[in-house]
Amino acid sequence: MEKIIFEDLPSTKTPLNAEILNKIQSNAENAILENKNKIGELNILNTTSKDNLVDAINENKINLSGFILWTNSNPAVNFSAQTISLLNKDYDILEWWFLSSCNESNPKTIVNKIKKGDHSKVLYYDLHGSNAIDFQQRIISYLTDTEYKIEDASVQFANSTNAYTDNSKCIPYCVIGYKTGLFE
Repeated sequence: MEKIIFEDLPSTKTPLNAEILNKIQSNAENAILENKNKIGELNILNTTSKDNLVDAINENKINLSGFILWTNSNPAVNFSAQTISLLNKDYDILEWWFLSSCNESNPKTIVNKIKKGDHSKVLYYDLHGSNAIDFQQRIISYLTDTEYKIEDASVQFANSTNAYTDNSKCIPYCVIGYKTGLFE
């Protein structure tokens, strides 16, 4: 495969501006279109198009639809550490939805995505007044394909070294599963 060379571009010491960025984008788009049939071996892709990169990319676009595997039956109350059971194990990506607090009338939403079998930590920070920040976290531990352990919520103010448990924070709301086929 031959190297694509962009001509008439400024040196790397020239500050970027909109005109330069537009020229780079235009040159890149033109280079892709001009070389779309000279891009090397596509036969390893699981596509019908084996010689046109643009067609192969378009063919590989996936429309994902998720399905709810677990829902918190009462997100308006404290959520202490517990094991949750998912409805099934037919997923390879999980999207965990959390609410910032069960004590707020309009809580913020926190979304965390993890691959099947992985552990994760949900970290959220909240600003109180002009200078007080607290960090909230929950740890999600993989047990089996249908069971995950959700730990107590830990809260720590930015100007403190002490964390404390506050299960009114970082409330699990629901878990959505996606079957992408990317991690099998």
